[in-house]
Amino acid sequence: MRESLYALLVNRQEGIAQRYHRVHDGRTGIGRFLSYIYLLWLNVAYYLLFCRWLGAPLAVPFYEEKRLPIKTPENMLVKHPLPEHLAEKLMAYDIVSFDVFDTLVFRPFSEPTDLFYIVGQKLGYMDFKRIRMEAEYLARGKKYDRCGSFEVNLSEIWEQLEEITGLDRTVGMQTEIETELSLCYANPYMLQVYRKLRECGQRIVITSDMYLTEKTLDQLLCRCGYDGYEKIFVSCEEQRTKGNGVLFDYVRNYYLRKSQEMQETGRLHQGNRKKRIGLTFAHVGDNRRSDLEMAKKHGFTPFLYPNINQNTLLYRCYDMSPVIGGAYRGLVNNHLYSGLCRDSQNMEYGYVYGGLFVTGYCGFIHRYCRAHGIEKILFLSRDGEILKKAYDLLYPEEETAYVYWSRLAAAKLSAKYMKYDYLRKMIDHKVGQNVTLEDILRDMELEDLLCRLGDFVPEYLREGYYQEFVVEIDEADARIKERLEKQRQEIREMKIVNRRKNWKTMKPKDKLTYANAGDFAEFICSNWETVLELYQKQREAAGVWYREAIGRAQNVAAVDIGWAGSGAAALKVLFEKEWEIPCRVTGIVAGTNTIHNAEPYMSETMLQDGSLVSYLYSAAENRDLWKKHNPAQMYNVYFELLTSSEQPSFKGFYFSKSGEVELKFQKPESNPEGIREIQEGILAFVRDYQQHFKAYPYMFHISGRDAYAPMLLASGFKERYLKKINKEFDLTVGITEN
Repeated sequence: MRESLYALLVNRQEGIAQRYHRVHDGRTGIGRFLSYIYLLWLNVAYYLLFCRWLGAPLAVPFYEEKRLPIKTPENMLVKHPLPEHLAEKLMAYDIVSFDVFDTLVFRPFSEPTDLFYIVGQKLGYMDFKRIRMEAEYLARGKKYDRCGSFEVNLSEIWEQLEEITGLDRTVGMQTEIETELSLCYANPYMLQVYRKLRECGQRIVITSDMYLTEKTLDQLLCRCGYDGYEKIFVSCEEQRTKGNGVLFDYVRNYYLRKSQEMQETGRLHQGNRKKRIGLTFAHVGDNRRSDLEMAKKHGFTPFLYPNINQNTLLYRCYDMSPVIGGAYRGLVNNHLYSGLCRDSQNMEYGYVYGGLFVTGYCGFIHRYCRAHGIEKILFLSRDGEILKKAYDLLYPEEETAYVYWSRLAAAKLSAKYMKYDYLRKMIDHKVGQNVTLEDILRDMELEDLLCRLGDFVPEYLREGYYQEFVVEIDEADARIKERLEKQRQEIREMKIVNRRKNWKTMKPKDKLTYANAGDFAEFICSNWETVLELYQKQREAAGVWYREAIGRAQNVAAVDIGWAGSGAAALKVLFEKEWEIPCRVTGIVAGTNTIHNAEPYMSETMLQDGSLVSYLYSAAENRDLWKKHNPAQMYNVYFELLTSSEQPSFKGFYFSKSGEVELKFQKPESNPEGIREIQEGILAFVRDYQQHFKAYPYMFHISGRDAYAPMLLASGFKERYLKKINKEFDLTVGITEN
């Protein structure tokens, strides 16, 4: 009967089903009851009021669009007094009451029920979160039928769970309690407030609407550093709730009665001298109704601590897998809104939009290297600096090295073996960028060719370039043949004369344009032996340095941010063909070229044979990101800003006069302080994530799609947030940048 009714009212129309589940799922108590009323209204409106649009499926936005704060850091949206100032105000009261969850104690999730994912994993039970919520709802309903109260304890919830799942109640309860104890942690802001109150001898009580018992809450609070409180009042044991204010009355009457008894005892010892009977109460909590309105109504002075998850829907991304998404949102909210965060916008950019990406990328690198027997991980400068710092925090037992490399160095050193790539990077990518031929030659370290530039003439202008072509014509048509040959000769001579007439010798101060790029490339090719000779010493110096860097390793990974994987490819070629180092090189990149690149499939064979692997996306995986990530809209720049370094771009390897290998760099970064702040934000997230989830290794299996999600959200509304961040930096992705 129930299934038939569900099919009739819910599943019959897809639009009704979607709208109903949006309101119903995850709700308990009165919210769940109201969802049934909403379902009936949907059916009445559709079938009787002819609101047929209610049956149409809801359009699902492909990407989230949220207006992120850009004028100030997000952490400044909620104002908190300094912990010592709040403590000073609270000391004016005789009794100070604290709520527990989202006030004294945080869970590392954006919703309390997300913790049930972890419990379900431990118990090995599918869909446990939803079933656990349903069991609590049923248990509260039964309790109300019996006693007129919705307040249940964990034992009563698990009694219901045991009945509908078959799970052992004792084992299940213990597992849930252990999970709460292992994941919950102290709110750093409230911990300072609490300790200040304790130092001053303030009387403190705990008042909470919760299904966990006083014993469990006491254990949890002690583990989080909260001790010395007088008593815990918890709704499931007192059968009273803050939601209607009755628990506040109970706490207040308890202490008034206790105070009166103490004063009566004091009068017996001190005669009939009268003393004032009365206490003042304050309460600190996050719920506007329970902890603010009801507290005030029932004799407590409320101090609202705004819920740290109140802006989740406004600013956090939900287009993520549920477990990692809940953890990410929870950590970010706890960090930004606790009351202690004073991050700059750059630090916030690192924490909120780069932290999960770096954590996930490091986890991906770790799993790949363990699975493929990688002996040493080479983090290529400069992108590899923050990646190595994070990786060493997460996996300190593994052998890593920070190695100097750049697009410029790779292009020069591998020119002998990757000529086309060299010409493409050094010349084609600089066309129309307002640079002179002299500047390009100096960047290429080919100043010796400047004196030859004026004498160069392209091949198509040289004598003998236009060769006659033979047209087979029958001898009977000799007159036609003669006329055609005469016309051909005239046309050929006219072309040569016109081209020579318009030809202007290339000069060092000429700008590189589409008109002269081909001639300039031909000039470089005509001097190719000289080019390779000029780079010879650099190749030798780099070989000496890399032999020392890899040591005895025979299987290494070269880690970079991306995008074509040419950095790792160049190293691989040099290891095998130039330096003859017996070591396998596998490239690991965050992302590949995308459909928006001029060469979208440049790395496909390397990706296919496994010599290159990509984390975020490729043509084969996460194709929506492969189509979304657009270098023309500076997406590469935004990611490289996350992994940038204070250190200048690497120029190359050279031998000093004493024969030692010397490293040279280009101009310093324009905003090293900003880069340092971004790195600090990223590392803060990595440390927080490791601290709270180190006991759960599978939480570090962060997919590339999840890792990209925060940046995907930041790219909304025409990248206005990302453009605001990037405005303070002078970072471009070019051949002279790593």
